[in-house]
Amino acid sequence: MISGVGGAAARVFEQTISRFIVSQSDQVICVSAAAELITQSLGADRTEVIRNAVDIKEFSPVPTEKKSLLYIGRLVRNNGIQDLLSALPGLLETHPDATIHIVGSGPMEENVHEMIQAEGISESVTVYNFVEDISEMYDIASVFCRPSYSEGLPLTMLEAMASGVPPVVTEIAGVPEVVTDGESGVLLEPGRPDEIEREISILFKNNELRKQLSRNARRYVAENLTWKRRAKKVMNVYSTLY
Repeated sequence: MISGVGGAAARVFEQTISRFIVSQSDQVICVSAAAELITQSLGADRTEVIRNAVDIKEFSPVPTEKKSLLYIGRLVRNNGIQDLLSALPGLLETHPDATIHIVGSGPMEENVHEMIQAEGISESVTVYNFVEDISEMYDIASVFCRPSYSEGLPLTMLEAMASGVPPVVTEIAGVPEVVTDGESGVLLEPGRPDEIEREISILFKNNELRKQLSRNARRYVAENLTWKRRAKKVMNVYSTLY
């Protein structure tokens, strides 16, 4: 199963391993059309796009009027955490009543805490290394943000959408195959803290727009990206092999 290609430092190694795996595979399942193109460039001649999915019963919208921003992911540069942090001072100046929740750990953990302290926003930002029940984080969020530089199809984004939390995410790889800009979320250019600040601020100000995106995001996942639908597609692929 191919989800995507990671950072530049690991790319040559990953491509070498991926070429070998592809050459030994009867069929390759890809989580996005973007990942499928990568897989085909590695020599795969039998591919199938079956996107990531969620257990829709585990996630349900919890309406909130609070301005609460959620990030879930590894604390690494590739996930754009530094861009999100750069956007926060301006965002909190416009919305001093907003709260920021960052869930994750990784090599940038110390840098994250240093940036929060340096910007003087520690009273508004909470960092969680681990959360046992991640659905509780979606319950308190009104906007989800993951401004990555490269990505397959992030499960946390799908969970947020299933929870009715509109995603503000970068227009990379398989993301725009799922998120329609202005309809079920907001798409950004990577590496643009100014866009992150502006678009989240718009959603904080416009409750009706946020609710509309919330409904559409939840509906899309419920109709297209459930475990049941994914399992059926995977079994159909297996049935052609055995």
